[in-house]
Amino acid sequence: MAQSAFKGAISAGVSRPATAAAQASTAGGGSGDVDLKRSVTIYGTVAYPSVAEVSPLDGKYQVAVIADPADPQLKKLEDLVLDQVQAKAGKRVFPPGWHNPVRDGDAKKPNGEPVFKHPAFNGKVVLRPKTSFKPSPVWGSKKVPCDPAEIEGGDQCYVAIGAFAFDISGSKGVGLSLNGLWLADKGTVKIERGGGGASFADVDTAGVRFLDDDQGVETTEA
Repeated sequence: MAQSAFKGAISAGVSRPATAAAQASTAGGGSGDVDLKRSVTIYGTVAYPSVAEVSPLDGKYQVAVIADPADPQLKKLEDLVLDQVQAKAGKRVFPPGWHNPVRDGDAKKPNGEPVFKHPAFNGKVVLRPKTSFKPSPVWGSKKVPCDPAEIEGGDQCYVAIGAFAFDISGSKGVGLSLNGLWLADKGTVKIERGGGGASFADVDTAGVRFLDDDQGVETTEA
């Protein structure tokens, strides 16, 4: 049976840094032997997942990954991102105006407000891989398939991530592709869009009959 792209990425050792010779070849316009389609697996906390259904923002399946900046896998991902920049721009430096997908969890908006408001992002690196194809996540040490809806914000996951350069309507940069999800542990703090904690203290319930009133449901007869 053929391996999935996700399991293949895990068993293949995740990534292969480019050699100096390959970098020189790419800088000269050739692809050398750099594997631009390789994946890097990052372990982190997922936030705001759109895994069971596409995000209404852009029609993609996606997660935000909150990663430890000390994780050595991040260096491999940064190498992959720079390989994409080099292949497109001819040098391993982001040209002015290009989008860098490796984000600082402490980043601020021009008005000084934090870009990422949840405290879980503080001091972390943020990645947002996406895909047009519905993910097929697995869970546990035996990598058992699980329903995409089981992936919730706050869960601890291994996320297989690829990178690609884009040039769309004048917008240029590098994006991240979501190549696989492996649920390792359920989170204790939910990181989802929408608080879900409203008190409803200001709601007028006069005349409203609730489902558990008198262990029944009031109906209106014609």
